[in-house]
Amino acid sequence: RCRLVLSNRDEFYPGTRLRTIVIHADEPDSILRAVDRVLDVLWECAESERTSGSKHVAVQGESDFLGKESGELILRLMVPVKVGSAIIGPRGANVQALKEECGV
Repeated sequence: RCRLVLSNRDEFYPGTRLRTIVIHADEPDSILRAVDRVLDVLWECAESERTSGSKHVAVQGESDFLGKESGELILRLMVPVKVGSAIIGPRGANVQALKEECGV
């Protein structure tokens, strides 16, 4: 079981039109299920943007959903500093491994 908290309709991450989602859960699997559903919605929005040809802009100069390359999607996340540091790893080792794993 999890609880999602979204920023209010008129509250955005500073300098953007991005709203914040916070997921509260007792188990990591619950968070993963919530994130999976968020990814489903992202895909639906990206497909709508792709077929309509109109781009929404939450961050200046960037599409909300579609990357620069064909078929590329954008997911923006905010994480605590400690998590960001752990993702990067010592001398960038973890982020490099993640890029290789994802084929980037």
